[in-house]
Amino acid sequence: MTDNFNAELEGRLIRYCKIDSQSDADNPSSPSTEIQLDMQRLLVEELTAIGAEDVTLTAYGAVLAILPSTDGNSGPTLGLLAHVDTAPQFNASGVKPVV
Repeated sequence: MTDNFNAELEGRLIRYCKIDSQSDADNPSSPSTEIQLDMQRLLVEELTAIGAEDVTLTAYGAVLAILPSTDGNSGPTLGLLAHVDTAPQFNASGVKPVV
């Protein structure tokens, strides 16, 4: 099981790294580029597929979701936050991750 989990995790990370999500420092809107939403749309799909509830992509490009308890108990609330765009100083297209 661990090998399958690790392989899935690795594949997911590589897939994420290939997504061009470059921001535009000269654009005052949020998100600053339309392509930044590509990563968020993928996250919405994947969160929905794993059973997250109330999955939402906001107008400003944040993904919100509730992950219900898997053991039936009400545990502490957990928040996850990630920055998904690529800074304009670095290449964001044609990335070929190497593990």
